[in-house]
Amino acid sequence: VSLMDDKKQLAVILLAAGQGVRLGGQRKFDLQINGVRYLDHLITLFAGFSDQIIVAISEEDLELLTPAQRALPCQFVVGGATRQISFEKALAETKADFVLLHEVARPLVSPDLISKVIAASRHHKAVAAAVQIPVRDSLALHENGHIKDIIPRDKLVLLQTPQIFENDLIRSLMTSAAEKGWITDSLVTLARKAGIDVFFVAGEEANLKVTYPEDILKVDEIAIRQALAQKDQHDG
Repeated sequence: VSLMDDKKQLAVILLAAGQGVRLGGQRKFDLQINGVRYLDHLITLFAGFSDQIIVAISEEDLELLTPAQRALPCQFVVGGATRQISFEKALAETKADFVLLHEVARPLVSPDLISKVIAASRHHKAVAAAVQIPVRDSLALHENGHIKDIIPRDKLVLLQTPQIFENDLIRSLMTSAAEKGWITDSLVTLARKAGIDVFFVAGEEANLKVTYPEDILKVDEIAIRQALAQKDQHDG
């Protein structure tokens, strides 16, 4: 039985504990897409892939959950002060062989991208979605006013979620990170620091992360375009 077919083999962690400081006072928890909160939409979406969905949420937002949200097919845990701590708290609750990480700030992830990341985990212990960056100019690192290493333009990617890891591997990695004092916003960064190979599948332009107020408008525009395209397809 493949991971694609057995929802019990996959646990999903949704990170939703961030306070959206850069959103100018708007709480990510309250953001909606087509009249549905990002969180509710994503839980429903991932329920098609996993029987265990764990949402890391702030204590404040936990108290604001509606009865309908509490009835969603997921488990809520209180997150921590950092993304890494929130992930660790959710990870402690997982039981499946593989763990898929996604962030609620990326509400437009498609079922197709989720399926591709899961499929890649058949052959790779760590997988991330990533989008290649088209760059015209030459790139280089700099230090103290001097140009250092030149960066090959064709080797740059923007990392996205979803990301998927073998449960034993990611637990071992988090233990190592704690012992060595590694703190980072990215599990991929942690994996590479530990010398773990991370395979990437082509992400999606629409799978953008809501970080600043203008991103909310971009997500709304994309969602409207997608809804119209689906309507045209259905009517056709």
